[in-house]
Amino acid sequence: MIVFIGMLIVCTIALGKHEYLDSIYSKQRARFKSWLSSHIESKYIESGLKYDFQNLVDLYTLWIFLGLPIVLGYALILANAFVLSGALLITYIPISLIRIVASGRKDHLFALLPNELDLLSMIMSAGNDLYGALITLCQDKESNILRQEFQRVIKTMDVGVSRTEAFQLLYERNRISAFENLANAIETSEVYGTSISFVFKEQAVQIRQELFQHFELRAQKAPFKMLVPLLGLIFPVTLILILGPIMIDLLALVSN
Repeated sequence: MIVFIGMLIVCTIALGKHEYLDSIYSKQRARFKSWLSSHIESKYIESGLKYDFQNLVDLYTLWIFLGLPIVLGYALILANAFVLSGALLITYIPISLIRIVASGRKDHLFALLPNELDLLSMIMSAGNDLYGALITLCQDKESNILRQEFQRVIKTMDVGVSRTEAFQLLYERNRISAFENLANAIETSEVYGTSISFVFKEQAVQIRQELFQHFELRAQKAPFKMLVPLLGLIFPVTLILILGPIMIDLLALVSN
């Protein structure tokens, strides 16, 4: 362990003293940060987490280029499989968690969308425009993540962005196709003068049909997923309970 730490110190000093090695290290680190930002940033935005993404990228990059080599070297020297597997899990878990949170948040937004579109359609049918309908909807005491996104749409429109661009930004933040359809419907209504409330009502019906098909597909997959715990856990215990006494009696007869 002392030898390993000494080698690490020597390599660090050499890296700091040698400009060529330092430039290579800096370039590789910059490339990794760029790759991480391009592949994970969209998922991080979809997850709705409030932490500064660049700070998390810096911490993760520091772990990959400094923390992980030290832990792996320590694990290889001691031949400790637990430390090695723990280091690999620490490397993989943050990205997996971001993807899981983003996927769950997208499903939740999509499930909330039909009812909210029906409410917006009713408010607009009462004489309000889209901006007024969004404000009326968000003023309700009952808040959810979709209404929080609508509040961001209102703030975007307050700074002078058009309704179509505001909903397009909503789609880019969450990557849900229904938001893109809403942006296209609003643009079409502005061009041809069609009713937005009618379009929102039709979108709500279509999304409910998609949700029904999605849940129906999940229900069809449920029996196959139940086979794993059934065959792996319940079935062996049942065999033991049934065959156990019989085997004991057979062994007793054979021994006699």
